[in-house]
Amino acid sequence: MPVAGKIVLKSGAQLPLEYRMVTQSDGLLSGELIGDLDAWDPLVFADRLRLLCNDGRSVEVLITHVTDKGALFIAALEAAATNSDCLDATTTTAALAG
Repeated sequence: MPVAGKIVLKSGAQLPLEYRMVTQSDGLLSGELIGDLDAWDPLVFADRLRLLCNDGRSVEVLITHVTDKGALFIAALEAAATNSDCLDATTTTAALAG
């Protein structure tokens, strides 16, 4: 189930959106940002972005693919994100793919 969050751009601007994540066994995360990203400058996706979770913690994400409904990303599990609402949005790999 998607969870509300915000992406922080390099400029400091914060954009609200929803996200889903999957925690991998090797400490990596993968997931998707859900929303209309057409209004975003495509160059935004060339930089790492910061995903702010509902509890105020954050995860640095790297966009791997942009679609008309959102974007896919990868990230490393940071100690600051452990046991946070950020990870409450995790799901199984099969559920994310479906």
